[in-house]
Amino acid sequence: MSLIFYADNLVYQSNITASSVNAQFPVDNIKDVRRTKVFKSLSTSAQIVFDLGDVREIDSIALVDSGVDSFGFDSLVVEMSNVNSWATPPFQQSVTIDAINGWANISLPSVESYRYVRFVLTNTGDNVGVSKVFIGKSFYNEQICFTYPIDYKQRNNATVSTNRYGQKFFDEISSAKEISGTIPALDKTEVEELFELLDLVSFTRPLWLNFNGLNIMLDANRFNGCYYLKEDPTVSLGVGNFWDVELKLEEAM
Repeated sequence: MSLIFYADNLVYQSNITASSVNAQFPVDNIKDVRRTKVFKSLSTSAQIVFDLGDVREIDSIALVDSGVDSFGFDSLVVEMSNVNSWATPPFQQSVTIDAINGWANISLPSVESYRYVRFVLTNTGDNVGVSKVFIGKSFYNEQICFTYPIDYKQRNNATVSTNRYGQKFFDEISSAKEISGTIPALDKTEVEELFELLDLVSFTRPLWLNFNGLNIMLDANRFNGCYYLKEDPTVSLGVGNFWDVELKLEEAM
C-alpha cells in the first residue's frame, strides 16, 4: 500500500474571499479546524479565491465534508493562477467528489507554483457550503507507511439515554473513524521526516491522509480524511538502529 500525507496546509495563512457569503457562515470558517464550522453562500453557485500571499508550491488539493452533513456542493472546478484574473487560468481541473465517504481531492503529477487558487462551485440545494480544505504539497515516501496489522474503528458518536422502563433513546449525530498502526523499520533520515510532518500539526491541527492505492478495501476512500493524533506517538529503536513508530489517530470532527 502507499500512504500520502498532507500536513503543511497553506489555507491557514491565506486570505479567503468569496463571491457570495452568508454572514452567519463566513469564509474564515474554512480555516477553523472544527469541521462543523462551514462557509455558506447566499446562492446556488459561488467562487472562492484563496490568496496564498506569494507564489507557493502545490501538488495536492483535498476537501472533506462537515462530518454531520454531506458536501454542500454538487460540482467543483479548481483553477490556479499567479494573478487574480480568471478569464483563462493556466490551471483548471474538475474534482471528483466522493459524497459517501466525504472526500474529494486532486493529485497533480508534478509540483506547480501559483499564488491564487479559485474554487468554482455549484449546488442544487439552497446554497453552496464548504467545510475543510487542504492546499499545498503532499509528502510520500514508500518506506513511511503502516505495516500489518492496521486497526480501524468506526466510532459512533450517538448519545444514548435510558428511561425508567429501560427504553433506550438515541441522539444520532455522526460517527468518527479511528486508525492505529505501526510504521516500521525507519532509518534516521526517514524517522526525522516523519517527525517533521507530525510537528507541523501536533495536536492542534489535522493531519490529512490519503491511502492511495490501498488494495485491501474495495473503496480506499473509506480511510481517507483528516485526523488528529489521539495520543503521543510511541517510538521504539530496534536492532540495526531502525525505528518503529506507533500512531493512533482519530478523525477530526
